[in-house]
Amino acid sequence: ANFTVRAFTAGYTRDFWSHDGILGGIGANLTIYDIPAAIRPFYGTRPIGASFFVRVRSASDSHMAMNMPGM
Repeated sequence: ANFTVRAFTAGYTRDFWSHDGILGGIGANLTIYDIPAAIRPFYGTRPIGASFFVRVRSASDSHMAMNMPGM
């Protein structure tokens, strides 16, 4: 059987470290799932998930979204 599961995710990342063109940051995401009644006995009525992470990237990438049309 196939079931449609919807997921709603919100998150935040904060860069807090910069050195020689490298940025470091931490962040978190929270996901809330909307699941069909048929599978709720297995997953609960409102399953959620959370993740915490560390990110390292090039400082030149930090302005990429600002330079993209439509962003």
